[in-house]
Amino acid sequence: MIPIATPDEMRRMDQRTIRERGVPGLTLMERAAEAITQQAASMLQPGGRALVLCGGGNNGGDGLAAARLLHGKGYAVSVALLTDPTALQGDAAVNFQRLPVPVGRGFEPAAWSEPQPDLILDALLGTGLDRDVTGEIAAAIGWINGSGLPVLSVDIPSGIDGMTGAVRGCAVRARATVTFGCPKRGCLLYPGREYAGTLTTDDIGISRDILDQASCRAWEAADVDARLPARTPDTHKGHYGHVAVVAGSEGMMGAGALASLAALRAGAGLSTWLHPRDAAASPAWEVMTRPIAGRDGAFSEHSADAALRALEGKTVLAMGPGLGRAEGTAALVQRLAIETAMPLVLDADGIVAMAGQYEALRRRGRLCLTPHPGELSRFTGVPIAQIADDMIGHAQRVAERTGAVVLLKGASSVIAAPDGRLAINTTGNAGLATGGSGDVLTGIIAGLAAQSAELFEAAVMGAWLHGRAGDIAAARLGTRSLTASDLIDSLPSAFMSLGGES
Repeated sequence: MIPIATPDEMRRMDQRTIRERGVPGLTLMERAAEAITQQAASMLQPGGRALVLCGGGNNGGDGLAAARLLHGKGYAVSVALLTDPTALQGDAAVNFQRLPVPVGRGFEPAAWSEPQPDLILDALLGTGLDRDVTGEIAAAIGWINGSGLPVLSVDIPSGIDGMTGAVRGCAVRARATVTFGCPKRGCLLYPGREYAGTLTTDDIGISRDILDQASCRAWEAADVDARLPARTPDTHKGHYGHVAVVAGSEGMMGAGALASLAALRAGAGLSTWLHPRDAAASPAWEVMTRPIAGRDGAFSEHSADAALRALEGKTVLAMGPGLGRAEGTAALVQRLAIETAMPLVLDADGIVAMAGQYEALRRRGRLCLTPHPGELSRFTGVPIAQIADDMIGHAQRVAERTGAVVLLKGASSVIAAPDGRLAINTTGNAGLATGGSGDVLTGIIAGLAAQSAELFEAAVMGAWLHGRAGDIAAARLGTRSLTASDLIDSLPSAFMSLGGES
């Protein structure tokens, strides 16, 4: 697993390394500068010209040290300091004194452009930014983005919030970012992830036990492989659980078909789709169906008794895809959510039907919510824009209030557990922005949970496999033409890519 730190967590890790492990701060800065220099050298021709733009603080100190090392390797280096040199402190001040080249002062685009650099090194602002960028720094960022030159950012693109990935007024658009110790949240959450370009991480000598203080993780293939429910030769379908999918309404029946088949592709032994009787259903051959009497092509409040009987003996319930928002359907969702005890993966219209019912969901337990920001907004009453600006914070708050695992879907999906566990998913691509993609994810999570995967792990593994299937499908089809059924077709390859017996 890859630790992912907040700015404050990373600061404490640096301090522990200095205080407890006896590594001087100046040594950590020099190691960071070496990593920057190595990355910059890969982006420059021999003897190429680098413009190093430095602010105050340790981020600027890293840039100043890298400028010295680049100069020592024969690159033409220009340095501009966008802060008063007397304001530099500690290790940054030491590296300012060590510089073997003249330092320009302030925002001077004419001086920066003659001669034109081959690479801009962005060391203006670090991960601790807590306000919008203004003044001279904002002008410099505007010039950088308008220059058309390749940019290497130090630790995080200047102007990106290290906690949320939000743009604080304006931000550098980097071709690459080199970060230290472990990635910061802002480099993995959009839009920061896009602004960072290609992200590389250098450990600079911070030990793993210290890095493990980070409160968030990104799972890798080996982590998923190690936690997949085992499959042994002497088993049958009954060993791998039975997923019940309550989904669909007239015009949206495909959602139920996708979720039901995805549960099987994720390894569930059996999958039964409960759908409104008077809506046409076209499932895959492998999926069993249970028509339930409803009204006008949708479930009604009178559907609940028959649905509860149909759920007897099932292992996991997935509910919500394509249900619609009729009042009677909401009543069905509420009864099934409260009156069943099996693990529940609640998605889409199912989440909306339970809006505000935090205590009822907390009492229920064994619950995974899989909203996108719009659905979470309708569930909580919080505006979508606020949720999008702090995906992690809102996922954690809902997890705490409901006692549920919350998978907040997005380009970088966030998974939060009520016990504080937290993950960011790093697989996937723009091809996943297609109708039915979320229904497939619901089925995958339910299928993993049916095989006895704990719900947080089922959600994290489900998000990873869903994104990996998308990456495999996009390599074959491109992102523009990818459909939800392509994700299901690519799931076997996603499992096989793990390398274990899947």
